[in-house]
Amino acid sequence: MALYVLHVNDINLRIYRDNEVLVDEPGIAHIGDETNNFGKSARNQVKQHPRQVNCTYWHRMNLDPLGFTGPRTHNHADLLYQQINGLVEIASLGDEDELVIAVRSNTSNEQLSLLLGVCQESKAQVRGLVDVSAALLSMQNAYHNNLVLDAGLQSLTVAEIALLEDDEQQSLQKTGCSEFSELGLLTLMDAWLAIIADRFVSDARFDPLRIADTEQQVFDQLYDWLTQPDRPFTLNIEVQYETVTRSIEISESVLIDKASQRYDLLLRKIGPTQNIWLTETTSLLPGLKQVLVGAGHTVTSMESVNIYQAVFAQLAEIVRESGQIQFVTALTTSNPARASTPNSLPARVQTPTHILHRGFAVQLNGSRGMQIGRESFQAFAVELPGGTEEYPISLRIGERGLHLGIPSGSGWLINDKTPGPGQELFAGDKLCLDREQLEFIRVEDGT
Repeated sequence: MALYVLHVNDINLRIYRDNEVLVDEPGIAHIGDETNNFGKSARNQVKQHPRQVNCTYWHRMNLDPLGFTGPRTHNHADLLYQQINGLVEIASLGDEDELVIAVRSNTSNEQLSLLLGVCQESKAQVRGLVDVSAALLSMQNAYHNNLVLDAGLQSLTVAEIALLEDDEQQSLQKTGCSEFSELGLLTLMDAWLAIIADRFVSDARFDPLRIADTEQQVFDQLYDWLTQPDRPFTLNIEVQYETVTRSIEISESVLIDKASQRYDLLLRKIGPTQNIWLTETTSLLPGLKQVLVGAGHTVTSMESVNIYQAVFAQLAEIVRESGQIQFVTALTTSNPARASTPNSLPARVQTPTHILHRGFAVQLNGSRGMQIGRESFQAFAVELPGGTEEYPISLRIGERGLHLGIPSGSGWLINDKTPGPGQELFAGDKLCLDREQLEFIRVEDGT
C-alpha cells in the first residue's frame, strides 16, 4: 500500500508519490468523433478546433451538459471521469493504494461530492480531501494573517488563511476565499495573443490570428514560455505558413503592461499591506510578483512539490480511520509564526530592460544570467569604463530586479555607494566609475 497525492489545478494536474511527479498535464479535453484526448495533446487543439476543446470542466466540476458532445461524453462529469481514470492508470495506482486529493480553495461542497463520486467510479481509493492553500502553508513559517494566491486556467483564487494559537497548539484555518476570473491564465493569454498579433501585423505584415493553424502555433509557443520557470525576458515567436516563416520578438515587459489593469484590480481588492503567498502557478504570471511587492505587500513563493510533504506530515488529520471523508481546511502546525514587517521597498519597482551609456542603450536581452563587458558595447564603438582593466559586470535576474555582481576593489559605485554582495538593481539606478556612468533604464513598448 502506498500514498499518492492528486493536486487539482487545471494548469497542471499532478499525481505525486514520495515527492516524485508521476503525471503532469493540463485539465483540457479534446472531444473527438470516436475517442477523447486530454492534457497536452488536447491543448495543442485549442485554437485548431475550439468547438471540440473544453477547458472549463475542472473549473465548473458539475453535471451541466456540454456544448459539444461525443461518444459517452455528455456533461462535465464525463470529462472529469475520463481524465482522472487516465491519470490513475498512468500513475499505476493499485487497488490497495491510498489517494489524497488537494483541491483549490474555491471548491464547493457540491463539487467535492461530485469529485468523490467520479473517483469512486474510476476505482481510485480516495482517503482524504484537503485545501491546497492550508496544506502548502502548513509547511511554512506563516504569519498570523495570510493570503494565498493560486492561479488556474479560468481564475485566480485568493484564500484567507489565519494562524490561530491557544495554550496547547497552533493551527492554520481557511477563513475565506475570493475568485478573480480576470486573472485566469487563459483569459490573460487571450489579451497577450492580441498584442502579439498586433506585433506580427506591424513587423511582418501578417495576422496569425486570422488562420487557425498559425493562431495555434502562437498559442503553443506562448503557453510553453509562460509555463517555463526559467524563461528568458524576451519571447521569440515563429509562425510558418505556406512555406514562409515569419518571426517577432516581444519582451516580457509588454505582456506585463498589457496585464497591468487586471493586476491593479487585484491590488484594489486585496487592499492595504498583506502577507501574500504565491503558489507555483501564480509565480508564473509575468510581473505579478513585482506588482505586489511594489505595492508594499510581503510576498513569498511556494513550491507545489511541498504538497506531498504536507499531506504526509498531516496524514493523521487528513485521513480518518472511520466515518465519511471530510474536507480539511484547518491543519495544526508546529512552525513558529512569522512576525509581520513593513515592506521598505519603493512604491513601485521596475526591472530594467537596457543599460544606457553615453547616449547608447545596450539591451538586457533576456538571459537569466549574463556578463556585461566590453564586447557588449563594441557595436556602438563605446569603450566600457575601466581603462585597460577588465571589470565585467555580472547580472542575474532576481525576484524583484537584477542581482549585480562586481569584483571587489573595482571602484564601481551604485547610486554613489559601494555595491554589496548580490546587490539588486532597479530602473533608475546608476552605476559609476570615476566620471563614467552606466544607467539602468526601462524602455516601455508602445504597442
